Amino acid sequence: MIIESRISEIRRVDRMLEEIKAGHDLGAKLFSSMLTSVYEAVTNSIRHGNRFDVSKKINVEFARRGGNMFIFRVTDEGDGFDWRSVPEPPCPDRIGGRGLLIMKRLAQKCIFNEKGNSVELHFTA
Repeated sequence: MIIESRISEIRRVDRMLEEIKAGHDLGAKLFSSMLTSVYEAVTNSIRHGNRFDVSKKINVEFARRGGNMFIFRVTDEGDGFDWRSVPEPPCPDRIGGRGLLIMKRLAQKCIFNEKGNSVELHFTA
């Protein structure tokens, strides 16, 4: 699915996630983790990656592997960022920076590409 860099586009991502939920036997905790992580990745792409530039798109992909592995990839057209330099946990006096920590804690794997403009989130049912 390709979406525009608008917060309102998250509704389309929501519909995609609901279709995935309807087509697979996902528990409430697993689905909540998927929903939260994918929303965070998409929101980061809109806000930080593409900087709300509606001429830039975001690709949201889903794949199921091996029967119980659910993989989401969110890629924006931004310049990327150095995900290795983000402190864990984030500084307590800093606003922001917790989304990456949330994704890393909720997904079994959270893999960034070298450029830092794409994240792959793995979940096991």
